[in-house]
Amino acid sequence: MELPGKPLNATYQNEERDQIRRDLIEYCTQHCIGSPTLQSRIAAANDRTIDEVNNKTLQRFLAGQHRTNDAFVWLCHKFLLGVDVADPVKQFGDAATAFFQCSADIDAIASVSGQYDITAYGDGDEDTEQSSLDLVPVADRPYLRATEEVGGRAGGNTHEAMFEGVAFLRPKGFSIVLRDTLTRRQKWHMLYPGPPSKPDEFAGQMMTPLFFGSSEGANAISRVRMSKKGIAAHGS
Repeated sequence: MELPGKPLNATYQNEERDQIRRDLIEYCTQHCIGSPTLQSRIAAANDRTIDEVNNKTLQRFLAGQHRTNDAFVWLCHKFLLGVDVADPVKQFGDAATAFFQCSADIDAIASVSGQYDITAYGDGDEDTEQSSLDLVPVADRPYLRATEEVGGRAGGNTHEAMFEGVAFLRPKGFSIVLRDTLTRRQKWHMLYPGPPSKPDEFAGQMMTPLFFGSSEGANAISRVRMSKKGIAAHGS
């Protein structure tokens, strides 16, 4: 779909789309609004009708369910240029850095940045969840921005989710603190380096709350293996 006024060079890579999605979700959170109100505000900011900013398309984009066309993303991007959205990940990273008194040099941060595959294991050695993690250095900060995309679970119980947060380096490994971008569900990874012969592999534990549709709840704790893209992770 091409919309009048959209620049021909207005194309968006995955990283840019993720940032626009995060900013829209954060805007909704800060202003306590849902997608219908966001839809009307995007339409007004772009001098469009409500029908030109389809709510179902907006909801799918916010959920990261499919690759939304560039014309629609451009409308969202143009809307964000006119509003002030704080970066909650950086705010959290700065506060946690001061609280934990974290420090890390640029070389150490650069050595762990990149894209990783994560496999979570249940009671046996069969994997229960596959995800992709992106660690990006934050300028002049002793931590990394972490984005985790969960693909699904074994046994056909597919569940896709996107998490955002920060990764802190420790003398032995690092900790990753995340939240679901939609539900705000928390998630933690405690990871330790593998043997010297495998510097790009880590192992440890992942914990996240489980909800059973009632007042009862519990935490899921799983063993995890993490390796840089292209390096297979194996259970132990």
